[in-house]
Amino acid sequence: MIVASRQLYAGAIFLAIGALAFAQATQYRLGSAFHMGPGYFPICLSILLMMLGIAAIIQDLMIRRPKPLAAWEWRDLALLVSGVVLFALLIDRAGLLAASAGLIVTSCATRLLSRPIEVLIVWAVLTVFCGVIFIEIFGLPFQWL
Repeated sequence: MIVASRQLYAGAIFLAIGALAFAQATQYRLGSAFHMGPGYFPICLSILLMMLGIAAIIQDLMIRRPKPLAAWEWRDLALLVSGVVLFALLIDRAGLLAASAGLIVTSCATRLLSRPIEVLIVWAVLTVFCGVIFIEIFGLPFQWL
């Protein structure tokens, strides 16, 4: 009898997302390794994601006593999704600093009460890292403020 575990569910999710991404990416021109088309990179990533999902499922099925899936932490999931939505709403209107603050503070709300300095450090490091990579290096049209 197969007892569902976190790794089995994670593998199934990776496999499903990889398959959906692969199906979507096949609508674009593939090209070759020397002249990559717009579908080349998404297809490669989706294949890697599917392989990771299959490996996780196989590894989970080979374990004799997998850990059963714990009860869902709905509050944490809701906070995480809310943080991503808040980031999407703020990035164009308020800039990277406010959007990343909204994302980190909302997603880490339970941790913010017990370790506020840690959350502040995470926000600062992620904001600077993303700003340098995406705004300064890649030149995406976002503002810092």
